[in-house]
Amino acid sequence: MIYDNLRYLSIIVLLPVLAFAQTSGQTPSATDYFNQGVETLAASNSARILADKAILDANKRRKEIVSLRAQARKAAAPEIRQNLKRSADRLALELKALQTKGIEFRDTSKTTFKDALNLFEQGMVDKWGAQIRSRNPILMADSTSLFFAHNTKIRSVHPNMLNKMGTPTDEINDSGFQREMSLIVPALARQTAPPDLDISSFQISREQRYFAHIEVKPEQGFQSGDGDALLVPPNNIHKWLLLLNDLQGEPVTGANIEIVGHMPGHVHGLPTQPRVTRELSPGVYLVEGVKFQMKGWWVMQFNLEGKDNNSDSITFNLVL
Repeated sequence: MIYDNLRYLSIIVLLPVLAFAQTSGQTPSATDYFNQGVETLAASNSARILADKAILDANKRRKEIVSLRAQARKAAAPEIRQNLKRSADRLALELKALQTKGIEFRDTSKTTFKDALNLFEQGMVDKWGAQIRSRNPILMADSTSLFFAHNTKIRSVHPNMLNKMGTPTDEINDSGFQREMSLIVPALARQTAPPDLDISSFQISREQRYFAHIEVKPEQGFQSGDGDALLVPPNNIHKWLLLLNDLQGEPVTGANIEIVGHMPGHVHGLPTQPRVTRELSPGVYLVEGVKFQMKGWWVMQFNLEGKDNNSDSITFNLVL
């Protein structure tokens, strides 16, 4: 049966890298990690296809069961009614098996997909070396406990405009803040990100053509977090680095990149329009004009068009 073909795939696909390390006495190279990542990703995609097929077949069985049981209720002859019931019961067993297979393949797909991303990440770290400052997710500097304005295009105002924004000035504590364009009002609670949200700074593109890493560009005065990762300065324009390679580990040069950001569940995007200003070295792109005026869950999407004119996109989730 087609659903039995992937039983050991998630285990077998990881063996070559392990075998390489054991037989040669050497640490796998970046190329080894990328090659194994491609194989593991293929296993994940195969498992996902089989999971989808199992779900579709299960839906067909469910419809057949409903039809057979309806026919059994209408059948006048006891023998025909009994045969229809037996057929429905047999299909019910098949339905249960298909549902179980669908869950197994779905879980296998998720597991092997994560394994593939880990392999690509390790390969990228080995290949790019010191150009990757930190493997940690991007976080915000905890220099303020405020929740920033919901929509800066509307709510980033001078203090003398506060009454027109629906917030009486006598209710605003402006101690410690300069009287200039401010984002401290009105204070809003942030939304809750899903508990299993992937906030890794390493991500694969939607069409699985590219693998990328983002991090805050080092600048004087920036705070560092764990693993030397630079923290996002709240409510300040800053720069990022986007490192981009293909799934063979080769830098992607000369790409046209558009950046779009938003907060899920909110009605606004970024307060600025960040853009790639130049390519610092092969595959290393400088992103300028990044700014976050509100804590919470942000989605940053990089729309890519390579030299081959193939369009793709890479999405990063941030919880700031």
